[in-house]
Amino acid sequence: MCNNEQALAVISGKVLIKNEQQPNQLDVFMMEGKGFKHKTKLDLGRIEKFQSVTMDFYFNTDDDSPTLIFAKQDSIITLNFENGEVETMYQFKDRLHIQPQFLTMNEEQDVMIIASEKDGIYINLKQKVEIDIDAEYGIESLKKIIYDADDQSFFVLANHYKSTLGIYLVKFYENDPFHNQFVIRWNTFLDIGNISVFIMRNEQLRYKELVIGYCSIFVNTHNIIVMDISEIKNNNMVFRHESY
Repeated sequence: MCNNEQALAVISGKVLIKNEQQPNQLDVFMMEGKGFKHKTKLDLGRIEKFQSVTMDFYFNTDDDSPTLIFAKQDSIITLNFENGEVETMYQFKDRLHIQPQFLTMNEEQDVMIIASEKDGIYINLKQKVEIDIDAEYGIESLKKIIYDADDQSFFVLANHYKSTLGIYLVKFYENDPFHNQFVIRWNTFLDIGNISVFIMRNEQLRYKELVIGYCSIFVNTHNIIVMDISEIKNNNMVFRHESY
């Protein structure tokens, strides 16, 4: 699902073997008055070029035409949700191994991360830079990617670092991906799943916190971590909970 203040887009489909996601239908709603009204329905299964795309997508803010931005194994594409036309926005130098699960963009939509659990790519369209982030940071099994608009940075949560199981959270600024910081680097030797990562902030109370929730596989514990990220050098844990 993708939404902004004036539009809402929803894709329905099914999950296949090895977590491959197959989209079937796109529904677009537009704001009219005090609510959203259904405007367009598109049969995605009939569009040949629209295969193996991310379920993360964005309304194209740099184009007056009615298009959405998606990622594939080898490219960034746009889909016109009125006529079903697909165009290539950017072609990767090196394609991903499998269908990507994540597409996370900055507000200007010119810096982004496209990733599956196996590998990921950082792309800066302005600087024409493309980086293999799993090779650059030594991380594997990517689980979650978010963007923080306040300080223009990405957070990437991984389950492997240099072939060791654990919880590894990397932060880097959108225009400086070669200088990164491990906010968390714990060797737990456990797989994790059911991950949620988001930023909680309150300007009046002057706090900004990173909240991570996950389940440890096999031992079946549910975990919540809260970290103070209000300052660049201050990543103090303020709360941790673990239960069965």
